[in-house]
Amino acid sequence: MKGCTLKDICKDRISVSKLSCIEKGKMPAKIKELEFIAQELDLPLEYLVQTEEEQLENVIRELEGIEDPDRKIELLETNLLYAEENGLKSCAFRLGHLLFNNYIQKDEKDRIQRMIPRYYELWKKSGLKEGDLIFCRDMAGFLFSAGEYGQAAGYYRSLGKVSKKHRKLDAVAYAASCEAACHMKLGKYEQAYDAAVSLKEIVDRMKAGLEKAEAYKMLAMLSLRKANDKFAWYERKAYEFYDENLEYKAEAMYDFASIMFDVAMKENATEYVKNALVLYPAKSQQDHAEFMLKCIEELVENDVHEPAKEKCDQALNLAIKTGNLRHLEKAYYLKARVLEREGDSGSAEIYYNLSLDTLLKFGTNSDLQKKYMQVGEMYHRMGNTQEALRNLDFAIKMERRI
Repeated sequence: MKGCTLKDICKDRISVSKLSCIEKGKMPAKIKELEFIAQELDLPLEYLVQTEEEQLENVIRELEGIEDPDRKIELLETNLLYAEENGLKSCAFRLGHLLFNNYIQKDEKDRIQRMIPRYYELWKKSGLKEGDLIFCRDMAGFLFSAGEYGQAAGYYRSLGKVSKKHRKLDAVAYAASCEAACHMKLGKYEQAYDAAVSLKEIVDRMKAGLEKAEAYKMLAMLSLRKANDKFAWYERKAYEFYDENLEYKAEAMYDFASIMFDVAMKENATEYVKNALVLYPAKSQQDHAEFMLKCIEELVENDVHEPAKEKCDQALNLAIKTGNLRHLEKAYYLKARVLEREGDSGSAEIYYNLSLDTLLKFGTNSDLQKKYMQVGEMYHRMGNTQEALRNLDFAIKMERRI
């Protein structure tokens, strides 16, 4: 890398043949020889005395601090290949873990799918004592975010078992809480209650922090579902352990509101969503936009249009400012829903089509099939049969491609 030959380095201090043997690992170097080599190559002595694994561990620590996601992924891929080629199995697993999660953050669906079997092999070969905890948690989290709640529940169940094996009390509680959340997403409430049984037994013994707060949140959500009088107590405990983490506290309020809508507590739910929107911090525009759109969608889906209307333009402006096409598409769609509800069909049609045009720039066939269905249904409600049939025909063609 320095562009030096062995002769350039050796001078009259070390023979070329000896340095060649040192370089190839056939002969150990004395400390004075290493000091000389380090000086000639302008490298710290510590670098030369480290093993390849120690050097790579330092690289991994540096990679974790890189903020540019594309540059980070590029370097993770390069170093993972190096680790695999040189049999550095522990480092390879850690790099695989980071790469997998960075693909998820970038929503790189194709890369994620290709990475899954590779990540599994890296875990099996690593021999790391708690590698099963990391792998199960990563896979469960990915499947949950992808909406594959049944598979995610299986991985969270596995995470609970390996957490017990490693005697990780907080991880056991986290797994039980997340498994219950999966069953709730699937509408399997009895299975959710079953998954949360162990949670009730251990939550008080957990150390203070986010996972304890999340455990209390899940118990509060189940209390709402069962209509018992424990909700307020569990809710208060959850907020207590979220402490100053306003993002999590606002997310909890949203989750409580979502259940309240389901169990005919519409007024309470609306207030919870309003409070969540006020509470969520605006320090990250991307995260703020994502949360705002999620709340607006919940209001629209439950026919609460006045507060949704108030926030729609704000969300749209934020999406335009950040340039996030996914947020922009959703903001257009929600704006159209609100306008249609108000009886402004002409403006609603414009925003529905803006939503479709934006989605065409990045959406998958599945995304487009769903959008053509939505636009077709909109034209049907407006009485425009010709346009309704045209968009529904597009939806059918997209479904065939899928």
